[in-house]
Amino acid sequence: MNGPYKIGTLARLTGFSPALLRAWERRFGLIVPDRGAGRQRVYGDADLALLHRVRTLLDEGRAIGEIAPFIRQHLTSGAAVTGAGPSAGAADLRQRIVAAALALDARAMATALDETFAVLAAERAVADVIEPASVEIGDLWKAGRCSVAGEHMASDQFLHRVGRLLDAAQPPGAGAPRVVAACFPDENHQLGLRIVAWHLARHGVRLIYLGAAMPPDDLARTCRRLRPQAILLSVTRRSIFARYQRDVVTLLPGTAADRLFIGGQGVPPGTRSTDRRIFFAPDTPLVSVIERIVTEVGSRR
Repeated sequence: MNGPYKIGTLARLTGFSPALLRAWERRFGLIVPDRGAGRQRVYGDADLALLHRVRTLLDEGRAIGEIAPFIRQHLTSGAAVTGAGPSAGAADLRQRIVAAALALDARAMATALDETFAVLAAERAVADVIEPASVEIGDLWKAGRCSVAGEHMASDQFLHRVGRLLDAAQPPGAGAPRVVAACFPDENHQLGLRIVAWHLARHGVRLIYLGAAMPPDDLARTCRRLRPQAILLSVTRRSIFARYQRDVVTLLPGTAADRLFIGGQGVPPGTRSTDRRIFFAPDTPLVSVIERIVTEVGSRR
């Protein structure tokens, strides 16, 4: 079916009511109709494509007020990319985010992230913008060129954005396999863990996300109470891995979990897995991590 479309037809094809479409037109200029016979609103194929993109973004947990200022400009200019390859414009968005961290400009960073999620599919926004920007900001911090405040500002905003994706992706109902996700004791870097948790949720796993620096005793008590199929732990420093490895790998007998997965930059290469304790080396592709966990917990539901 091709345009032009009356507003009732556009509403039927997109699932947005005519009243909502008119409100978005008035408030945001999101769609700009032509006028047909009798001054009725009529819309084109570009408007339909834009609204389908809006639907995808809303389903990913975005708010219309965040995406409206950017999405029409980018979609009508052909700048939005949703495929699996490197995203057009991602380099510029990364640069703006890094510059905002260096300048301690939280508003500029939030605006760049709003634009990122408005014009890129969530998977590309995370893989092509957030992850590399986080690495670059971390490297600049290590080199003394980015302040602790700038690094913390960026981390907080990245975690917030991915956390919203995780919340939106959580499978409904009680039938999904459950995985507890947490960081090693003394481990406060949790962006990688949250990204993995989001991907697992997208594959039908229910995440019980506990976050940073989880003491082993508290983790064991939580698992005994909630009875997950598996535990997923993240560690970014080898010194932390060495300090707490024994406490962590002996968790399983005291919980109801059947599998323990441990990954991150802190896992020494060559660490040997067992049937129930699986270690992911730092260079393990993300897709392999997700496939292994989904397969393991799915087969033991």
